[in-house]
Amino acid sequence: MGWAVYYGMSNKTWSTVITRMSGSPLFEMARRGKRLPHLVVAVIVLLIALVVIFASTELLVVGLFGGGTEVEQAYYDGAWFLVLPFSLLLVLLWVWVRVYEKRPLSTVGLPSKGALKRFGVGMLAGFGMIVIVVGIMATLGLVSVDAEGGRVTGMSALGSVALFLFAYMIQSGTEEILFRGWILQTATVRHSLVVGLVANILLFALFHFPKNPVAGVMLVLFGVFTSLYAIREGSVWGVCGWHAAWNWSQSKLFGLPLSGHEVPSGTIVNLKTQGAGWLTGGDFGPEGSVIAIVVVLAGCVWLWRGVKPGYSFAPPVGEQTDNLIMPNE
Repeated sequence: MGWAVYYGMSNKTWSTVITRMSGSPLFEMARRGKRLPHLVVAVIVLLIALVVIFASTELLVVGLFGGGTEVEQAYYDGAWFLVLPFSLLLVLLWVWVRVYEKRPLSTVGLPSKGALKRFGVGMLAGFGMIVIVVGIMATLGLVSVDAEGGRVTGMSALGSVALFLFAYMIQSGTEEILFRGWILQTATVRHSLVVGLVANILLFALFHFPKNPVAGVMLVLFGVFTSLYAIREGSVWGVCGWHAAWNWSQSKLFGLPLSGHEVPSGTIVNLKTQGAGWLTGGDFGPEGSVIAIVVVLAGCVWLWRGVKPGYSFAPPVGEQTDNLIMPNE
């Protein structure tokens, strides 16, 4: 019977859910490619790209402007550490899918129809969920305003806040296109949905170097949530917006650490946490807390209800599907 029965689903029902999820337009778009890489090849390509891009951008900045604390501070305060490497990663992905896979970048979960609406809805959802997390912390007395934090706040910080909103759109969007778009797509179409889910979730978690077990669990759940979101929507526009708002709200709205990194320059409000690290996330930030786990888990349950039997995916996004790559080819 297995664990599926524990959740009220027979093995037959579970198989039906997997089949329906595999028919999401997100995967149909990938099947337009002439060839998709084996998962091992895709992982190697991704790792090489990450190492080369992040090493080269650091060397580029030092080479052009010299080293020193002032240059490093300007690199972070100006959001270049988000814009430059992730923009280059997106360009490399575009070259790869065009040259090797013989398909346009739009097929990596980026259909033009409804893009702005999906992105906007995703941003509202991401903003709402992190506000719930911080709101629960405030109710429990786990956060307070840090009046002596030394950061620029309020109206004086609007320039930095707006700049970083744009930067997080690039950084978060690129991560989602890479993991929920390219890796999830290619591994699912080339192998299976289970392989695609496990691969993109684990790679994403490892990419963010969880500093404690709670943060590790949260990063895995983060991957589950965004994977279900992308599959249900049939694109990555929504998760791009969700991820951007989630990151921006933690760091530039509330002034809290993000994935173990302190916030550069100004914030709207400068909060500080107090209390047990498993409740506040400690140095990792709110997304390393049990509270965030509960909120994101609730989101996973809500999304899961949308892919159980009875839910029908929209048809593939207005493209012909001749000569498509099928699973396990």
